[in-house]
Amino acid sequence: MGDDIEELLLERGVVVSYESVRNGCDRFGAMYACQVKAAQPRPGTTRHLDELFVKLRGKPYVLLQKRRDKTAARRFFGKRLR
Repeated sequence: MGDDIEELLLERGVVVSYESVRNGCDRFGAMYACQVKAAQPRPGTTRHLDELFVKLRGKPYVLLQKRRDKTAARRFFGKRLR
């Protein structure tokens, strides 16, 4: 990874050593990764499917569900996949 950064900076006219790139990655890499991870939305454990757009035999369909439960979702997808 350090070699890639060194080459990118060299293309832009900035001369740095591999060691300085490695030190920068060690110093700021973990902090940057934590900030990126914190900015990502946290997915919930429950997913609800109210509306689905699908193409069956080349024709678009909008499928709406009245109920939100696992049994209904399995039945719904089972029918569509057959």
